[in-house]
Amino acid sequence: MAEHVEHHHHSVLDAFNPMHNRLNWLLAAVPITLFFEFQHNLEMTFLFSMIAIMPLAFLMGHATEEIALRAGENLGGLLNATFGNAVEIIIAGLALWTAAQHADQAEIMIQLVQASLIGSILG
Repeated sequence: MAEHVEHHHHSVLDAFNPMHNRLNWLLAAVPITLFFEFQHNLEMTFLFSMIAIMPLAFLMGHATEEIALRAGENLGGLLNATFGNAVEIIIAGLALWTAAQHADQAEIMIQLVQASLIGSILG
């Protein structure tokens, strides 16, 4: 039993290790995104946010799978169904919030939500 737990412990740590998963090198985009956000550079913030979301989505999926393995079949299925679309839900929620706060960006944000929903349905 201890070997089994130790194996999973290493796999969770490996999920964050750039040497085991090259996608994790893109996590460097997270602080860069924050820098551009504080500089009010919307274009660069958006670009680096798109880059940063890829490894974050992978890590969220990996964490959900690890929890589902330990939680049992029913709860694991519920977690996978819920968190499998978490990235789309977060993007849509933030875009709708931005549309409500900034009327000049509302049309673009609504289009972003529509594209996210279409991608979620087709994907």
